[in-house]
Amino acid sequence: MALGIAVGGTQPTLSGVTLFLLKEAVGGALLGMRTDYATFLLLRRINEYQVEAC
Repeated sequence: MALGIAVGGTQPTLSGVTLFLLKEAVGGALLGMRTDYATFLLLRRINEYQVEAC
């Protein structure tokens, strides 16, 4: 959709833009949750922060 708009091949519609933004928002949220969970797993492995940081 975005490429078609940029090239000038298609006209944006309200439903198309809404669906595009919804996909981007859900995809960003899923990527953020995956990254947060991976960080949580890594931080959980640290026993004593003072010892591990040095």
